Amino acid sequence: MEKILRFTCAIVMALAVCSCTSGRGGSGRHIPAVEVFSVDSASLSAIPSEFTGVADGSYNTVLSFSVSGNIEKIFIKEGQRVSSGDLLAVLDKRTAENAFSAAKASYDRAEDGYRRAKEVYEKGSMPEVKWIEVSSQRDQAAALFDIARKNLEDCSLYSPVDGVVSSVLVEQGMNVPAFRPVIELIDPDAVEIEIKVPENEISGLSIGEIAEVEVPAVEKSGIVAEVVSKGVSADPLSHSYKVRLSMPVSDGIMPGMTCRVVFSRNLCGREAFVLPGKSVSVSNDGRRYVWVVVDGRARRKYIDVAGMTSSGVLVSSGVECGDAVVSEGMTKISEGMGVSVVK
Repeated sequence: MEKILRFTCAIVMALAVCSCTSGRGGSGRHIPAVEVFSVDSASLSAIPSEFTGVADGSYNTVLSFSVSGNIEKIFIKEGQRVSSGDLLAVLDKRTAENAFSAAKASYDRAEDGYRRAKEVYEKGSMPEVKWIEVSSQRDQAAALFDIARKNLEDCSLYSPVDGVVSSVLVEQGMNVPAFRPVIELIDPDAVEIEIKVPENEISGLSIGEIAEVEVPAVEKSGIVAEVVSKGVSADPLSHSYKVRLSMPVSDGIMPGMTCRVVFSRNLCGREAFVLPGKSVSVSNDGRRYVWVVVDGRARRKYIDVAGMTSSGVLVSSGVECGDAVVSEGMTKISEGMGVSVVK
């Protein structure tokens, strides 16, 4: 019995020693040292307004014949550069030529009759009513002759501007009605981008405002563009307004390419905190978070990221002024762990 009592006392003393040791060192584990970034009003920055647009020429000219007929010849191809006055396509002119010849013959007869009637009228040998009739016939023949001549001329389609053929919408031999689009031209020497700006942001945008453009397809970024126009009528479905920006021509950028347009300021005045990029982590479920020191312990805070700047990550929600965000030593901590802040 005495041996059992001595053994029990020894165990109790050992546990007491362990308890004292644990009390002096917390859990017995090393307390990690971390560096923190203090979130304050100086950390606030505008959230850049970002839009997706499409590159296009500064003008897009759609050409058509003003008369109907069969396409006889197309002289250009897509991608070909043309000059103002170049012949692009012609219709079969036979019908127009016949109509022109008939109209000219009628006009010549009417003109001849008019000259002979005028001599008689001036001598006072023709009634006023008859003279008016002859004059009207001559005027009518002249009008029909002008129409026939214009229809014949309109069988040839000329370029009204310098540009590049972006699209040929017909083929040789096709019968096309009047005013059907036949050829599209664009300006190759000036690139414009069209974006759609929501109604709650359009009032914050001004003509002449500068933005940066990125064209992923050709791996170009940092291109400076300027707002040259903004719509005054909203799309009834999306409640957005068309805005066009002009930028310098850059090799490889072609009409139809998708562009990312970023304004350095927020058109709605929204702001976000700028945090060091390395302070932001991603959880297993894809959510972004930061570690914040609260009363000497690490606490996880999930955040919403609004974008990136050269200074860091823009955090629109999840942190507030006064938070001490861990910027160094994140890999050594876990939720609720005691930490030591390095000054």
